[in-house]
Parts: sequence; C-alpha cells; structure tokens
Amino acid sequence: MKLATLFSAGAVLQRGKTIPVWGESAPDCVIIGELGGNITFGATSSSGRFRLYFPPMEAGGPYTIKVTNRDTGEELEVGDIYIGEVWLASGQSNMEFPLKSTPRQHREFLDLLKIECPDLHVLTVPRRASGVEQDDFPGGWEKLNVDNAGEFSAVALWFGRHIWQELGIPVGIIDSYWGGTFIEAWTSREALQYDEETRGLLAERDRCFADESSWAQLNHSNLNMLSEDAVLYAYSHMDTGNRGVESGWADPGYDDSAWKRVKLPCWWIAEKLGGNGAAWIRLNVSVPESWAGRDLVLDLGGIDKHDITYFNGVEVGRTGSGFDKLYWETLRSYRIPGNLVKSGINLIAVRCFSFAFGAGFGGKAEDYRLRLADSSEQLDIGGVEWRFNMEYDMGLILQDYYSKEYCGPNQHNTPTVLFEGMIKPLIPYGLRGVLWYQGETNARTVELASKYSRGMKRLIRDWRYRWGESDLPFIMVQLANYRECLGYDESSAWAVLRNEQDIAERETANLFMTTAIDIGEASDIHPQDKRSVGERLASVALREIYGCGELAAYGPRFRSVAINGSEVMVEFDHADGLYAAGEVLRGFYVAGSDRKFHPAHAEIVGNTVRLFAPDGVKPEAVRYAWADNPDGNLYNGAGLPAFPFRSDSWPYYNILLTFKEGRWELWGY
Repeated sequence: MKLATLFSAGAVLQRGKTIPVWGESAPDCVIIGELGGNITFGATSSSGRFRLYFPPMEAGGPYTIKVTNRDTGEELEVGDIYIGEVWLASGQSNMEFPLKSTPRQHREFLDLLKIECPDLHVLTVPRRASGVEQDDFPGGWEKLNVDNAGEFSAVALWFGRHIWQELGIPVGIIDSYWGGTFIEAWTSREALQYDEETRGLLAERDRCFADESSWAQLNHSNLNMLSEDAVLYAYSHMDTGNRGVESGWADPGYDDSAWKRVKLPCWWIAEKLGGNGAAWIRLNVSVPESWAGRDLVLDLGGIDKHDITYFNGVEVGRTGSGFDKLYWETLRSYRIPGNLVKSGINLIAVRCFSFAFGAGFGGKAEDYRLRLADSSEQLDIGGVEWRFNMEYDMGLILQDYYSKEYCGPNQHNTPTVLFEGMIKPLIPYGLRGVLWYQGETNARTVELASKYSRGMKRLIRDWRYRWGESDLPFIMVQLANYRECLGYDESSAWAVLRNEQDIAERETANLFMTTAIDIGEASDIHPQDKRSVGERLASVALREIYGCGELAAYGPRFRSVAINGSEVMVEFDHADGLYAAGEVLRGFYVAGSDRKFHPAHAEIVGNTVRLFAPDGVKPEAVRYAWADNPDGNLYNGAGLPAFPFRSDSWPYYNILLTFKEGRWELWGY
C-alpha cells in the first residue's frame, strides 16, 4: 500500500475545499481513510488504485493521514500533514530561477527567514518528458529552512512568504516548471486536438514518436531522465579536465599577451571567439595599499555554465560540475582570504566550461566587481579589457536544440509532454490557484507571439476542466523588459506577446496579471529582481482571491482613449497619483490612418494622460511601451508601473498572419 508523493510528510492540503487523497493497494478492496477526525470510505480498482475524499477543513495541523485496506488489513500512516493554502507555480525559466541565483536577494530572504520562521512547504515536481502519462513521481515535501531555500523558485518563495505574512497559516507551493518551454508542451493532447489551430502539431508529434530513430538513445535506464540530460549524454561531453591550470594559466607570472582582448559581459560563442568547451579570462587588477591583507569578495556576473576561479594562482571558488544545470547564467560571489591579497597588481583568472547551447560571461558590467568584505569600497572589473583564450573547443553543441529534429520522446518542447509528465500527476490535488510565468519561448517570432492569447485561454480551460474547477484562479506575469531599450519597435515579438497576455486576461474570468515591465534587464533574459515579481503576484492574490480589496495590486491599466483633433486623452484604471519616473513622460506613440507610429508629447493631467500628435499626424491609435525593452516611465502613486497597451486592433507588424496547419513554422523555427 502507498500514497501518492503529494501526500508525503510535510504536505499542505488546501483548506476550505474537499480534500482528495489517492494511492495504491490490493485490487478490488474496501479502503478506509482517516484525517483530522474525519473518516471516509472508498475502494480500489482492478489495478489497485483508489481515491478518497475528505470534507473541507480549516487551517491547522499537524495531522496524520491513516489509510486501511479493510480486506487485507494493510495499514499506512503519514504524519506531519497540514491544512492551509496551496499554490501551483508553473511556467518556464523565470519561474524556475532558483533563489540562490540572486545572491543579494538570497541573503535578504535568509535574513528574513531567521527572524520570521514562515510556515512554507515546497514540493518540486521532477522534470519528465517521456511522452507517457505519469501517475506519480519521486520526491517529497520539504519544510523551508535556511539550508534548502536557495534551491527553490525565487518568485514562488517571495510569493509564499508574502501570503504567509498576511494570512498566518501554512502555505504550500508546488513547483512544476521547465526553462525554455512552449505553452503547448504544458497543454493536454485533448485540448490541442480540440483546437483546429493546434491539431496539426499532434500529427507531427505522432510522426516523431513513430520514428524508430527517436528511440535510439532511450532505454529503461534513461526513459525518465530529464529530457536535456538524455540529449546531453547523447550529443555532448563532460569536462575532460583542467588543462589550463596545468599550463599555468592561473598563475600571475604567465604571459597572456597573445590572448584575445574582451570586455565583460562577453558571450564568446555569439562573438565568434570559440565554441562550447572551456575558456579562460584573466585580469590584472591594481589593489589599493589599504586593502592588503584584508578579506575581499569577488563578484562575477551570470557565468554560463560552470566555473573555477583563482586569485593570484590560488583557487578561491568553483560552481557546477558534470551536466549540472542549476547554475546556468547565475552570479558568483567568492570570498578571498586576506593572506592572498597584496597591494598593487593582483591576478584574477576564471575558467568557464560550457557543455552545450550558449557560453559566456553574462549579466551586466556592474555585476563584476572586487570589494572589501567588511566595507562598501569596491573596484569595478566589468566593462574593462580582460584577456581571453580557449582551453579547448568542442564546436557548437546543440545550438539548434529547438529545431524539429528534437521533437519526440524526452524532448521537452514536444506538444503535451510536460502536461503528461509534470501536471497530470498533480490532478486533482486541492489548489487555491496557479501562478504562471511563461511566454519568452512563445515570443520567438511575431507570428508565434500573436497566437498566445488563444494558447493561454486554451491551457486555462484545459486545466480547469481537469481539476473540475471552472473558476480556478490563475495569476500570470506579463513579460519583463529585455534587450536594447527602445522607444518603439514595430517588429517586437515581446510587445505582441504582452498584448496577447493582456487580451487573455481581459477575456478570461479569474485570470489576473501583474507586470514585470520595469524590473527586467537589457542583457539578461533572467532578471535578478525576483522579489518584486513574487510580491506583486502576492498582492494580486491578496486583493483578488483573499479579499484584501484596499491593497494596491496593479499599476495604471489602459481604459479608454478620446481623440479631439491632434489631442488625445488616455484614461486609466488604478491611476491614483500618476507620475513620470523622470522629468519627461515617455513611451507614448500615436499613429494616423497610415498606421505609422510617431512619438507623442505626453503630460499628466490628474488621473489621465494628454497626448499631442506631431505636426501632420491625425491620430487614430495610441500605443505605450511597445518594444522588447520599452522606454516607458508612467507609474501610479503606489509605485507600480503602467501596463503596456495599444488602443488599436490593427494586424501586428502591419501584415495579416496565417497558420500553416501541421508545419513547425508555428513554433518559430
């Protein structure tokens, strides 16, 4: 006899709703369940599966779940069970992004954790993309503490802490996410089959699964491996050893004058300096005399993927090994003992190993610094010239990973596979709602992005049907700003996807949205500020789900536009205390009948914005913050940014878009 992993010790069950509990025992037997003084009955099927339903309970615990097979006498007890609030956190890499990858916010969270001791419980669903519907998965619930907090989703943890602060009851977070994934991979076969727009994707999926070569690398030992692991073992290589350190590349006396010169951040594959493999950078930095003999901290940007770092020839830190994927594009901070620090020239050397996909020293220039451990004094080492050399070059590994070659079993962007492997095993576990942070992968092209509202609504209908809750709340994150900051970009797929998110939210009951439009980073698709995202999600949940109506949860939201000659008045909801973050209000563009957008002079008038069109333009439409990384700066009195919007319904990019059924162009390849 056993219960599903969801009902392991430390579990949080949703308060105020019927509580389903399921597992396996001998077939065709009567099952008796006990929980918190409640007794219920059920039976096992011919295959031995059972499901029990307990009545709704108030928050509390710990309780014990006791299950008895009346016919065989078999019994099972699981203790340390709590009743509280349960949220499912899903999506792609920005939801997956672990707390430890934001060192400053990780420290902030741990400091709060030591003081507050929030009652947070986390269950992580392991990655599975075999193409088989799963009933269960390995693992278990973990009570949050200072030792494990860094491993979990930063967004979900900040959300959970904020909810716990307000409600004071146990909060459970189920993490089920996978970076770089399409929304269609999280949607069931039946939902894709029902929609004529996506039906052709299933034909392609079935063709791949019927191809014997798709199964060539798979057997009983790796069928349920992480999809990327299976591919990596087939197409890449482990690190073959640190030849550079053997050649003296970490030593201060080594002559690196023949090495190439680069400025950090530097993505060496994109800059055509080499392929995947091992690369070194070296920098001679002048240390003040007052720093000699004192402990320092070396901060390095978003290194991708593993590194070993040296100071004056001595290793001071390393991160990652094998095909470890926990540390991709994550910041590093290494402490340098004072006995290694001298006044004058000191050498920093970093060895980076990348086994697939991109490679480099990412993040922002300001992420690279050398600082005193006990002071705010620092030296900036980003944006300056370092020496660069490849230790060994493996060529380009899996640069085309998202091409149709990788559709099939254990390929995580195959339609439906993540629903089958990572969502279905959770159904019908009691939830308060779903947190959704996904869309970057669907924003690869304007055409693909233009389908997103339909895809989001399809997924929500699908999950609600599966859970049997027609009003199951969803709260999604509108994509953060990313890439070069521009006033307006007609061809921005990210702007299109944000607009599609807005459409889905307006057309779907109990779907809510917060925006990250002001907390992204131009050079990093994974912005560091996950605290703001999590707390904004929590503010929406507290206002919309928990009834804290007075809470400020939204930035200014477009309501209507009134045009009078060359003057345009834009009205907003959630507009109390409108202000521009800067001297001049930016980000508003107007277009006439030719559909060409021009910057508009904008000024705040109470809770509205007045726009003046340029000479010769008779305005018919307004757009705000329309670019991958838009230069918009409108906020309300709560300090929350205005949502991007458009007042027109013209075709994106001034062309009509069509879907070619059954072809992978839908996915933007």
